Amino acid sequence: TRLILETPTLEGMRTLEHVTLIDPLIKTYLLDRKVTTSYPNKELCSNGKCYNTLLLSVTGEDNSELPAQKYDTAILVNTLEHCENAVRVLDNIYHALKPGGVLVFGEAFATEWQLRSNDRCHPLQPTQQLFRDYLAKFTGEPLIEPQTGDQIRGVSKSPAMARTLFAIVTKGSN
Repeated sequence: TRLILETPTLEGMRTLEHVTLIDPLIKTYLLDRKVTTSYPNKELCSNGKCYNTLLLSVTGEDNSELPAQKYDTAILVNTLEHCENAVRVLDNIYHALKPGGVLVFGEAFATEWQLRSNDRCHPLQPTQQLFRDYLAKFTGEPLIEPQTGDQIRGVSKSPAMARTLFAIVTKGSN
């Protein structure tokens, strides 16, 4: 894991103060010598700055340790295909974000729900329609589709990227 989003320092805006990392294997990762150099004293560090970091060794489906409406930003990238219940994970993120909170989303999808009996690390692949419906519910508004010229360059060259939905959405008041 590395810091990929930090609130810019502008007058009247807050900067990043706290980071919560959620992964059922986070403590195992910290034992890896390559990873611990990025987490001195179990803090997330980037560009010489360290952040107050809470490590939660739980699944995304478990929200017992996440307080309601505490977080300003959630980043969910290539996560849901590793979970058993994508909708529950999304509900937990919605529950944890403050009203007006931002979700940075990038997830691979399948053409239909498909269980992969031979791939225990990717138990399911949600559909693109599930993501679209959920993100519309999340924002309280329909998603705006990119125009042809707005699509990410190079996506057509990568099959994995071509079946990934990217979005940055703001939590609505619903």
